[in-house]
Amino acid sequence: MSEFWRERRDAKLAKILDPDEAAWLVAEEIIPEKELVIFSVVHRWPFSGWATRQFSYDTVSNVFHFRGSTLLADGDLVKMKAEQRIYAHHTVE
Repeated sequence: MSEFWRERRDAKLAKILDPDEAAWLVAEEIIPEKELVIFSVVHRWPFSGWATRQFSYDTVSNVFHFRGSTLLADGDLVKMKAEQRIYAHHTVE
């Protein structure tokens, strides 16, 4: 499984994230034998507030699958690490 999938995944992710809000990629599990990536993003979502949302990404078909979410309190945001912050959603043209 090449790293090409990461660019494709990030381009799709950029379409669902609000470019005016911070976002963090807090978990990523690569499953090469299934050509699948499971990952979690912390972001402020419309109507629900701050949450961790889990997704799976099929690298072959270039498709996201939503796996669930967990709401976060504002105080949980201080636990986010700077190196987990993602900026890809700011590059949408």
